[in-house]
Amino acid sequence: MTRRTLGIPEALHLRPLIEGLEGSESPWMVHRDIPAQLSIGLSQRIPPFEAGCAFVTPIDYARHGGPYRIVPGISATSRARTHTIQLLVRQDVRSISRVAVDVRVTSEIALLKILLIEKFPDLSGGGAGPEFIATAGSVEEQMRKADAALVVNLDARLPSLPKMFALDLVEEWVDLTELPYPHGFWVGYEDALDESVVRALTDARSAGRSNLPGIAEEAGKASGTAPEEILAYLSAFTYDLDDEVQDAASEFFRYAYYHGILGDIPELKFAE
Repeated sequence: MTRRTLGIPEALHLRPLIEGLEGSESPWMVHRDIPAQLSIGLSQRIPPFEAGCAFVTPIDYARHGGPYRIVPGISATSRARTHTIQLLVRQDVRSISRVAVDVRVTSEIALLKILLIEKFPDLSGGGAGPEFIATAGSVEEQMRKADAALVVNLDARLPSLPKMFALDLVEEWVDLTELPYPHGFWVGYEDALDESVVRALTDARSAGRSNLPGIAEEAGKASGTAPEEILAYLSAFTYDLDDEVQDAASEFFRYAYYHGILGDIPELKFAE
């Protein structure tokens, strides 16, 4: 049996999108990696992505998506505070000159830059905003090198973070635009997104939405977190790609272009 590859980040809120697609009898191979590596693998058709598709962030789609097509109807979006994307600021800081970031989370860095300039120019010193410092390690280690840290939770557990001033960036995006934040969507090359791929991903999304309690129970056992807490977390996300989500993605592209993050504003192109 020839198995086709689906690339997806190891993130708890994306687990409902791959319900029923894993297992030795499945015709699909679910490949987990960090968002940046998935984007590189897909854009360059590096094995195992030469005939596959991946879940990518809006910025990675915008930067590499000329020949891509989006799987219609499916995304991961949120409106409420979930602690998935946060800016932690040292309590003694009044103006941020340096922010510690993981350079592999491209859309989240773009979101932070947009929000700092648009909503918090005084906090970020105005102008083009603070300097971004590529760092690794714990938040405590990052804070020794910067005034603030961008924290993106991609682990299959809810985050445990030190007590600092925190901005939930999804919540701030919704306040700025009155639109949800699009965490990403499935994309692939046109010749890879045939009817069987679209149908399998649509069925998996439907099964995942129907089994949120089961997913929460399984994730709770693996992480030691109460299933009720994980279920509340998962319930804060939606998994449709409707007109409002398309508007949100297009608005994100416009802000990113205006602030020099993107060279142009890409069109959302969907698989037929």
